[in-house]
Amino acid sequence: MTEQNGVCGFIDDGYTRDGYIAATPYCPAIEFTYRPVLDESRIVLIDHINTADSKSKALAGQKMLASHLKSWDLKDSAGEVVEINEANMRRVEPNTLLKLRNIVMGLDVSDDRPGDDATADERREALEQAMRGEIPTQQETDAKNSVKG
Repeated sequence: MTEQNGVCGFIDDGYTRDGYIAATPYCPAIEFTYRPVLDESRIVLIDHINTADSKSKALAGQKMLASHLKSWDLKDSAGEVVEINEANMRRVEPNTLLKLRNIVMGLDVSDDRPGDDATADERREALEQAMRGEIPTQQETDAKNSVKG
């Protein structure tokens, strides 16, 4: 079973997720679709980032984003959607680029999208639990999501 843009613990080839970065004083909100970086690639990239020179680190992150982002609504000063490629990754606002990279690499979760049920804090806690190997049971998930009344 696969789910596109949903929650799935097994990442099939072609699986994508939707992401969101809230607006900041430096960048409007961005909606995007991406292919999550798998564990082996993430470890290789983190190892490279820890050992390479600064320019090589930056280029590796930009290349990874250009290959894993499938779509986004980031616009240039003329209001046109920016093409996803390595050269344009170099021109994304630095704090936004860092957040984008961390989401795609599975090191952070998307921000709260207006109208979402789950909050970023809840998604971040679920990510931290998964990184510790603590997967909540369906009963715990159901209890947490039930309406008390």
